[in-house]
Amino acid sequence: GGSVDPMSFINDPRDMFLLCESVQLPGKRIATMESFSTHKAKKKPYSYLVDEVTFTFILTNDYYARKFFDEWQNMVISQDTLKLNYKSDYVSDITIQQLSSSNDIIPAYSVKLKNAFPIAVNAIELSNSIENSLLQCSVTVSFDDWESVGILDGFMDLVGQAGSLVKNTIGQVKNFF
Repeated sequence: GGSVDPMSFINDPRDMFLLCESVQLPGKRIATMESFSTHKAKKKPYSYLVDEVTFTFILTNDYYARKFFDEWQNMVISQDTLKLNYKSDYVSDITIQQLSSSNDIIPAYSVKLKNAFPIAVNAIELSNSIENSLLQCSVTVSFDDWESVGILDGFMDLVGQAGSLVKNTIGQVKNFF
């Protein structure tokens, strides 16, 4: 009945790490061009390139992950007005963390995708033949660059996000009353 507030998803994505089934860690490639000296071609570097990253999320009955990324894409280009917003209004850093073991909360390796935004939310197949299987949603994200985050920095990001979640929840409770 009511409209969806995209900020409710962006400010409180508490379940996204639980719903993420797979993701690739990003890579970097060195772009080269051919240079000729004494009739022999040699590769000369001139820049580097980063690939997009694809996440696969398990969908819950309320399609939380799908709605999250649909609303984020709507922040890039409004589906109603076709207005393209400023990049600073829709990008966000995304941290990908590989935990050191299944019982540990300290990341073994972390990367931060800088100025990321979703460029593709793939179709979801609905079928009677996929009985007893989980629905999944794949999302491709573009970003400006990425950096490796140290183990302590990755843990502090985790603590900071938990603190922000508590602060946002307290603020929402105060606004309710």
